[in-house]
This record gives sequence, C-alpha cells and structure tokens, in this order.
Amino acid sequence: HAAAPPPQATILAMMEAGFAVTHVYGLTETYGPATVNGYETPLDRIPLFVKAGAIIPMYPPMLYDRQKPKDPVTVDVYPFGRTSFSMYEDDGTTQSYSSGAFTRTLIEVDAPKSLDEAGAQVTVKVGAARGSYKEMPASRPYVVELHVPAKPASVRLGDRVLQMFQLPAGDRAAREKARAEFDAAPEGWLFDPSDRRGVLHVRIKPQAVSAGYVVKVTM
Repeated sequence: HAAAPPPQATILAMMEAGFAVTHVYGLTETYGPATVNGYETPLDRIPLFVKAGAIIPMYPPMLYDRQKPKDPVTVDVYPFGRTSFSMYEDDGTTQSYSSGAFTRTLIEVDAPKSLDEAGAQVTVKVGAARGSYKEMPASRPYVVELHVPAKPASVRLGDRVLQMFQLPAGDRAAREKARAEFDAAPEGWLFDPSDRRGVLHVRIKPQAVSAGYVVKVTM
C-alpha cells in the first residue's frame, strides 16, 4: 500500500489473522499465507457456501429457458434474521423486458438468529407480482424449502394448518414411498433430516401471483 500506512487497528487485525506486515519507506508489504476458512472437503465433493439469511428462488432444472414449464417455483430459504429478495421474471424469449415487460416479486423472511428453541417462528412472505409480461401465469404452485435444525411443530399457509407427511426412519423402500406420496400431493409438508443437514419441504397448491401468500413455521 503506497504512501501513508493503514490504521494501526487494521495492521493489528492482519497480524492476528496470520499475516506478516512490514512498513518500509512509505510502503506497507504483507506476506501470507493465512487460512481464511479451514473447511475440509474430499476430492469428490464440491463445497457450496450460502450466506445465512439467503433466499434463492429456482425454476425446475432445465438446459435453457422455456425448455419445460417453470412450475413449481422452489423458494430455498436459509432463515437468519430479517432478509428479503426481489425475484425478477420476463417472457424468456424476447427483448420486451427492455420496454418494461417484466415482473418483480418481493420475498421476505422473518426468523430468529437461532431456531434451536421450541416455539421459534419463521415467516416466509411471498408478495404479489408487480408488472406483467407475455404469457405470464395467473397462478402457480410453489415449493418452499427451509433449512432448519429439527422437525417443526406446525406449518401454516396463512391461517390454515397444512398436512404433515411422515418420513419413516430406516426402511429405504418405505422412505421412498412416503416421499413419492408427498411429491404427488398438492399441499403439505415433510421434514427430511438427511437432506442437507435438515430441510423442511412445504408444497403449496397454485396461488394467484397477483395476491401472494404467507407460510408460518413454528418450531
């Protein structure tokens, strides 16, 4: 860093992190290495780091836009405090977006920073779509996936309690049957402790995109 040295607090923080800092004739030089993250992963696994509080809307897997239907939309949520995400959509084929043919849907999550205590609540609010584009759906089904440490006590869509699907332990065939029944259901929820260290899957029947909806989870 040329000219004046960094503040003393910055230099001390770098030294505590494992860097060797030398200031000579107006130049500050740093030498490493320093370990930023000691996460270990085998060669056959690619690590994916997600920020706490992240909200990730996803279409079904496809090779290119409009290869197949975009429903259901999956909202992958990593609850941590109050966070939000604005989901953008357009027709996927033309440049009409440049003249304003697109929508934005605000997704908000309100959660404590720890979900370990009984009674902790997570609220996922998917707002009304703002704007329009060609062939915009009037309604669509959703899947909300919340990364939580344990099976919740209840899951509600608005004020309505959703049906729970039980995932049996041990028997692989029974687990696959239960998962298939859940995937075929229009609504309901299922907690899978073996899925990415614990994921609550919530299926929601088609909702009007002009209205939005709220999912409430009580641990």
